[in-house]
Amino acid sequence: MLTYAQIEKAILAKLDAEGSERYLPEQDIIPAINAAVSRVQAAASYMLANRKGSEEILRDFTRVSIFQTSVDGWVALTGMGHTVSNVVAVYPQPDLKKEVGSGEPHVIVGNQSSLYRGDLVYLGANKPCKRVTMEMVPVIKDNSIMEGNEVTAHTPRFQWAYYLNQGRIYLLPRSRASQVFCAVAYIENFAPMTDTSGTVSLPDYMLQQLATWAAYYVTWKQDPSAEGYRVIAARDASELFGFSTN
Repeated sequence: MLTYAQIEKAILAKLDAEGSERYLPEQDIIPAINAAVSRVQAAASYMLANRKGSEEILRDFTRVSIFQTSVDGWVALTGMGHTVSNVVAVYPQPDLKKEVGSGEPHVIVGNQSSLYRGDLVYLGANKPCKRVTMEMVPVIKDNSIMEGNEVTAHTPRFQWAYYLNQGRIYLLPRSRASQVFCAVAYIENFAPMTDTSGTVSLPDYMLQQLATWAAYYVTWKQDPSAEGYRVIAARDASELFGFSTN
């Protein structure tokens, strides 16, 4: 978790503006931080969409939340206090324990819709669901070879699958998916920072990288040609002090 104070200090150091009021929080620093965070979000989404890396690369960005499915076998990705950017993996019927007291039993709560279960802790699971497209579902249903089918749902060959549609995860086969526990690994949609008491849900080791990108966006406002803050600093030094920074 990175705070505004940490990021601002790193940005101003890169801009050589420590102790000055040249850059204001609301007008300059906060919008630049949000732009840099959006860049992180876009990079993570692109990597997942194009399979350019493994889940291990995103381990510090990945959250795992527990849900119980609806009576119709779907999960609405709500209730966690933040929204979801990308789903990394889905684990039906995972190993769980209670948030308080590992020996307490965990049971399905009476609810027709899906439900976020913040009272449960993920301990592990077997093979994750196979992700499929919504268009494949009619084919999967009667195909005994494909994962998520109904034909072999009662046999040891039974395998889960899932597809996404409008913010919901639908588990297959549907006959097995009614009101079961489900762990969802995902990347959260990072909320924009709104004031100087805000934080960003990024690991500490990303501080300097985030500050570098934010510094670029701050100085882009001064330099629409997008030359970057190093070029701006060199030009300022030349004009003000008459020497080169080469």
